[in-house]
Amino acid sequence: MNLSQTSGLGVTISVGTMLQRIEELRGTHNDTLKLLARRGLTTTEIGNAKKMIEQVGSIRDKPAIDPEAQRRQIEEKRDKFWGWYLEWSAVARATIESGRWLRQMGFGRDGDAVIEEEETEVEGKDIGAQG
Repeated sequence: MNLSQTSGLGVTISVGTMLQRIEELRGTHNDTLKLLARRGLTTTEIGNAKKMIEQVGSIRDKPAIDPEAQRRQIEEKRDKFWGWYLEWSAVARATIESGRWLRQMGFGRDGDAVIEEEETEVEGKDIGAQG
């Protein structure tokens, strides 16, 4: 496997593979190890990299969330949002007089689907236009 530049969790795999390959060079390819050391990859740096990989590997996952508690939390948020929507839609219905606009927003004046009303506006004239 060729190594390439990675980010995120992929770094731990790439660095771990590189460290394993360097370890395999010991004893048989000492000239290669000396070249790596001259380029800054000393035994100290290799040790530091190993420690970092171990630290990343030892990070524990968050404790599991209780499914029932998660369901209750979702229901509470949904109920809160639904209350906000009902309040907002009541304000919109009380404020907006155009049945066309109400239909475009998805609700009618009484909360029921709007039955096609006779359009009283002149064709081609935008009732929202100023002038």
